[in-house]
Amino acid sequence: GFRNVLPPPPSRRALLPSHRGGGGAVVAMCASPAAANEAPLVEGQHAVLSAAMTNARRARMCAEADAMLLANRLARLEAEELRAIKRIEETHRRTQEILAIKARHQQSDYEKQLSRLGQDEAVERHKHALLEAKEQQRAAVVAAREAQTAARSISASEARRANEANAVAIARARTAERAAAAARRNSVKE
Repeated sequence: GFRNVLPPPPSRRALLPSHRGGGGAVVAMCASPAAANEAPLVEGQHAVLSAAMTNARRARMCAEADAMLLANRLARLEAEELRAIKRIEETHRRTQEILAIKARHQQSDYEKQLSRLGQDEAVERHKHALLEAKEQQRAAVVAAREAQTAARSISASEARRANEANAVAIARARTAERAAAAARRNSVKE
């Protein structure tokens, strides 16, 4: 008979990837395909077929292990993608909140500025009204002084006229009295 020079098939546990994401013994077995071809050549058809089947089984196990690794990697990438999408959505939500807060602050600042402008305008109007009142008061004082001065000058001129009229009247009365006294004296002398 033929001697079996090939190693025994790996156990089922060796075909499964380890829990840490590695390929375990299958990856190690698949890592050196040249080592499988270095097995000593066995004479006979049965040995060649057995070696081809073993190589095909190893190739299939390596392909299955690679598929398992790729599936695990794909699952990890999908999980990472979901986490990234959640982070993006959270960032977007937070950005919207920040923009809304910023818009509220800008609106509040704008309203405060309008209020300050309104107050400033009211203060300016009040100042302007006070200045106008002061000017009117000054004008009224000046007008009163001028009226008083005019009244005094009118009173003085009227007093002068009255004094002059009185003086003329007194002079006439004295002249008339003198004339009457002279007439009496003349009548007494005659």
